[in-house]
Amino acid sequence: MVSECDGGLYDTRKPNWSATPIRSKYRYAHNRIETGLQLRSTLRVPFTFPGSYDILLFTSDGGTLCNKCATENVRSVLWSIRNRCDDGWRVVACDADCNFDEVTCDHCGKQFGVAAD
Repeated sequence: MVSECDGGLYDTRKPNWSATPIRSKYRYAHNRIETGLQLRSTLRVPFTFPGSYDILLFTSDGGTLCNKCATENVRSVLWSIRNRCDDGWRVVACDADCNFDEVTCDHCGKQFGVAAD
């Protein structure tokens, strides 16, 4: 089971299962993304709670990716993170779309933010 509170992955078949997670921060939106594990953990978060706002990912060159585009191109994103390559795919941060007036995904063109509603 993945906890909605801390994002940890727990094995509920074991007695006293809530004492320690199998993997902490299994589904957790990391503000700064420096490793592939942090990226994969962040991609598992479809939206923020509370509020159900979309998660946006930001690249090292100032671009923006939606969760869907980053997931579809995860191999390129992971390669860029691993090799610290500034080719437009290296994700370095994430945030909720409610914190921006208007943001567009650079890959698919989908609009997010207050003005998109």
